[in-house]
Amino acid sequence: MKTTINIGDRFGHLTIINKDTRPLHRSSWLCRCDCGRELYVITSDLLRGIKSCGCSHFSDKYAPIDLTGKRFGLLTVIFRHPSTKSPHTWVCHCDCGNTVNISTSNLLSGHNKSCGCITRKIQEAYSQDLTGRRFNHLTVLSRSLNPQHKSRWLCLCDRLLKKGQTHCGPNCKYLPLQKKERMLGKRYNHLTVKRILEIEPKQYKLLCLCDCGDYTLATPYQLTSGSKRSCGCDLKKYKLSP
Repeated sequence: MKTTINIGDRFGHLTIINKDTRPLHRSSWLCRCDCGRELYVITSDLLRGIKSCGCSHFSDKYAPIDLTGKRFGLLTVIFRHPSTKSPHTWVCHCDCGNTVNISTSNLLSGHNKSCGCITRKIQEAYSQDLTGRRFNHLTVLSRSLNPQHKSRWLCLCDRLLKKGQTHCGPNCKYLPLQKKERMLGKRYNHLTVKRILEIEPKQYKLLCLCDCGDYTLATPYQLTSGSKRSCGCDLKKYKLSP
C-alpha cells in the first residue's frame, strides 16, 4: 500500500498537481481530475482510495455494463452518452417520443421509468373531477376533504350493500345524498313510511304508521338497519309476555 504522495502521482482519475499552500491545510493536495476540474483532497482520502472528483463515481462500477437496446419501463436505451464527462449516462427514447439522458444507476434501480410523462399524466388525472362516475362496483361520491389526500375519493361499493340496506352505517356520508322520496310508502318490519318531515337543512325524519295504528318518527338508518321495528308496541308485548 502506498504511503507517500508526490507531485505527478495518479490516484484513479486524479493527478497530483501541487501541495496545498493554504494556511491550516498542510495535509491537502491540489489535484486535477480527468474531467478537467481541480480540487483539494486531503492525504487520508487519497490513500484510502478516492478516485475522482465525483464525476466518474459510478464509471468504474458500471463500466462493463452495456444497456444498449434494453427497456426500463417506457424507456428504450439507444446508446451510451458520447461525452467523456458522463461515461455512465445513456441516451434513452421514451414511448411518448421524447429523448432523455439518464444515468446507469437510475435505470438499474428503477428510479426513472419514463421521461417524466407518467408524472404529468398522473397530475392531469388528479385534476379531473370523477364525481358521479362508476368504476366496476364503485360509484364516486366526492373528493376527500383532507387537503393532504386530494387524490383520494369517497366511493360507494355495490357489493357492500346488503339486501334492503341503502347505506353503510349511521355515519354514512352518502346518506344525505340519497333520494328520500324512494322511502315513501315502503314497509320496514311493522312500520310504513307515510311522510317526510324536514328538521334542518339536509336532515329529516320519517313519519311512520305502525301496524297497531299509532304514528312514530324514525330516521332512515333506524328503518334500514332494523334497529326500530315498530312504534314500541311489539316491545311492550314482548316485555309483558311470560
